[in-house]
Amino acid sequence: EIVLGGPMRRPSAILTSVAIVCGICSATAWADLPEANRPGPSPAAGMETGLEQLAEKTADLARSGDAAGLAGHLSSLKSEPGLSISDKERLLHQTVRAAAKLEAVSELRRQVEGLTEYQSQTEILWNEHGHTERRIAYDVGAASRHVLRVWSEGDARRYALGALERHDPRLVDRYKGAPESYRRGIETAFRRAAPAQLAIQRPHLKNGLDSGEPVAALASITAQRTEDTELMAAVLRDASVPVALRSLEGIDAYSWPGAATGLLLTAAQRPEIASAALLGLGRLAINDMAARDILMDKLGGPDGSSAAAALARLDSDRVYARLRDVLLLETDEIRIRHAILALRLSESSAADAVLTEFADRPTTNPDLVAEVPAWLHD
Repeated sequence: EIVLGGPMRRPSAILTSVAIVCGICSATAWADLPEANRPGPSPAAGMETGLEQLAEKTADLARSGDAAGLAGHLSSLKSEPGLSISDKERLLHQTVRAAAKLEAVSELRRQVEGLTEYQSQTEILWNEHGHTERRIAYDVGAASRHVLRVWSEGDARRYALGALERHDPRLVDRYKGAPESYRRGIETAFRRAAPAQLAIQRPHLKNGLDSGEPVAALASITAQRTEDTELMAAVLRDASVPVALRSLEGIDAYSWPGAATGLLLTAAQRPEIASAALLGLGRLAINDMAARDILMDKLGGPDGSSAAAALARLDSDRVYARLRDVLLLETDEIRIRHAILALRLSESSAADAVLTEFADRPTTNPDLVAEVPAWLHD
């Protein structure tokens, strides 16, 4: 998408600015396009002044917040005489985008909706790594659809903030079946509202989670804002994988004092997100003995490789001592291989010393010695 502000310029100047942005287009690229898809001849001085005035009118209406005025201006641009296709599409694109910041009064909404299927004709030639393709210069239809989504999100945010203040029990039901942009608006409202207001919606969210309804993103925000351990655990168990992974990003010792380890352990029981949960435990394990114990216990199991990677990040002499015990005192081959992996990933002299000691022992299985880098042993 190309957005050019400021006074209007000749089409050749527009293309030159595109070339500056992409660094690979040329100011003569229009010449390779069919005539119908190129800008017309450079306008005369009077016409250029007219273009500047139309662009300035868009900017003035946007600055003043005149939604009704912008609607009328947009309507007139659709049939403005004397404009080339490229000039018309640039003005439409600029004016539609300006509408996103204004109130969606009915006439402005109608004008924008009328452009959602607009087929832009102005193109540029885009060359990247020797491959040339045509791209739309001013995608009026896409800009119009974007503005409608922005308005939808704003409508939803305002509705949800009011519903939260009223303790409206229908809010969660409204969220379930809403389009994506409307759902985003409600989620934004939940991030801004007082935790006490969110707690009132908690039973509706928990029932939705238990029933498999699409409320997990909203439940995650509520759990985080209200420090609701039970609700967050339900999100980690039952939410879609993308929502569960996003929820894990917010679980740390600062945000969840005393509860973070338990939540991450809950997440580690779910195969799809276990690796991310174990990495989270690795961050806690710097100062949390219980988290270290969990990671050590995971060695030898299905998530042993992820646990090894988490342990490697700790760079701790205590961890190296425990891994040494696994190598020298235990017999479970898979568990030993995971301990070797943790030490190899550590990239520290202390870890290298443990690996060397293990590899140089006469009783060590040659297959396991092969897991140790050759430069660490004879």
